[in-house]
Amino acid sequence: MKKSEEKIVTINSLKKIEFLPVGNVLYLEAAGECTYIVAPGNKKHTSTKNLGSCCVALKAYNINRLGKSYALNINRIESFDGKTRKIFFSHDIAITIPKEQVAKFKAMLKTNALVYR
Repeated sequence: MKKSEEKIVTINSLKKIEFLPVGNVLYLEAAGECTYIVAPGNKKHTSTKNLGSCCVALKAYNINRLGKSYALNINRIESFDGKTRKIFFSHDIAITIPKEQVAKFKAMLKTNALVYR
């Protein structure tokens, strides 16, 4: 995709407006009334919108909510360790999901045509 065609997410924070290519979004994490939008290098951008509002805005880009705390960019998941319940986005960026969310996560993978083994 050409750089000019790349979709950009606008992040309104308390002090500034940031622009991030949607493809760079790894996951979103709830932080009270705000949301952390995590990008490669574990860079966290803080949005003044809550997780629910961010998920609605990003649903078309394959970013799916998982429970109360996270929304995942399915296209950026590299691996999942079922034993530790860790979802890896790169060698140094991972989140641990609650036991109760594992089945929903696996269903999310199937819905989005990714294979879990």
